[in-house]
Amino acid sequence: MAYIETAQRRLTILNCDPDVEFMRRAGDALRAAGHHVLVAPDRSKAIELLLGGRRGVVIVPSVAFNRPESEHLAPFIHGLPERPAVIITMTLGRFDLAQQAWQLGADEAVFKPLLDDTELTDAVNRAMDKVAADESVERDKHNQQQR
Repeated sequence: MAYIETAQRRLTILNCDPDVEFMRRAGDALRAAGHHVLVAPDRSKAIELLLGGRRGVVIVPSVAFNRPESEHLAPFIHGLPERPAVIITMTLGRFDLAQQAWQLGADEAVFKPLLDDTELTDAVNRAMDKVAADESVERDKHNQQQR
């Protein structure tokens, strides 16, 4: 049910993947699906845009997770009061980076190049569903502790 609700609302999506072709194609696909797309070509711009307002989804290249902790966005994103969903992008064959990204809190992954625009919009929906489920689990834990 959350999948349908997510698909019907407009999200603000921050694309931090510097791949120009991916940025163009992802932007076109996400805008066609009714989402607002922002682009951050580097970490400092990404942080500026993340602090500037609520973002539903952040798209980050997997190689960004293969850097020293002080240089990648995962700790910063997870420290936000309302955590956005995190989608990592990667080329086929880099499952090692995907595993590391998931350990750092990525919610979904897409492979480049995109074969179909629905790959990305479906990943957005799955990532939003995962964040909603995680938030529900956290609320349940909190409620149990209050008893």
